[in-house]
Amino acid sequence: GPELFKELLRVYPIAEYEDYTKGNMWKDDLMRMDLKLIYAHAREAGAPYPPALDQVKLPPGCPKAPGVSAVRPLGTALGLRPGATPIKVAGRPPV
Repeated sequence: GPELFKELLRVYPIAEYEDYTKGNMWKDDLMRMDLKLIYAHAREAGAPYPPALDQVKLPPGCPKAPGVSAVRPLGTALGLRPGATPIKVAGRPPV
């Protein structure tokens, strides 16, 4: 999630969160793979140790915890019972 992305920003500061999210979920497996690759290359090149994690800030607009509502069954976040059809509201995307 966002903490893993922060770890990635620590070693790859030009990373964009849009590349690591899909369908309101973080792609943790992709971030872990990129982190392993970057750390391996940095170790091979003799790069200095990255800055402390507490010095790294998430970019503006970065979702703090997408996917939180994805753990619930569809509609329960809106107070609907499972199997109920949500009402379409003008100006709001359907659930």
